[in-house]
Amino acid sequence: MSRRENIRARKPFLVPRWRSEGAGLGPRHPEVAESLDALAMICYHEARFEEAEEFLQRAIKIDEKVLESRNSKTATKVHHLAVVLNDEGKYPQAEIIYRRAFSVREQNFPAADSEIGEIDNDSATLYDDEGKYPRAEPLYPKALAIREKEVPLYFLSPPLPKWPVHDGSMYLYLNWRF
Repeated sequence: MSRRENIRARKPFLVPRWRSEGAGLGPRHPEVAESLDALAMICYHEARFEEAEEFLQRAIKIDEKVLESRNSKTATKVHHLAVVLNDEGKYPQAEIIYRRAFSVREQNFPAADSEIGEIDNDSATLYDDEGKYPRAEPLYPKALAIREKEVPLYFLSPPLPKWPVHDGSMYLYLNWRF
């Protein structure tokens, strides 16, 4: 099953969950925000950026009221919003949102955490898309250094099995290292 087919298969289960949580838990419950984030990611992967942006803005508002703006879950949603805005071509807005996500992540995680590296990499991609290469250039090596510390090299490029294996899950099982 392709990634897109997998997302489409999950969608019917998420929409009723979001509606029932909204009805049962109230429109400002943190789990409603999580469902909105999940719906936003489905819309994003289907290139429905405006819908994704709307869902994420609603989820962020809920998190900011119920949790706080400096919460790591809120930062994740803010980061998702920045990615959506970047892919929509709304670069100035995306840059502001990336900075916001980075400041929250910086307060919640150590400087060499994968969450920080992910934002650095996405920010570099934004600058790259805008043609601001001098601003992108220092961020890529920083993100790569964090990623190399966090993820062992064999997860980035697993060796090929010695015999042909056609099932993807078996391939992962054969190459899993503890």
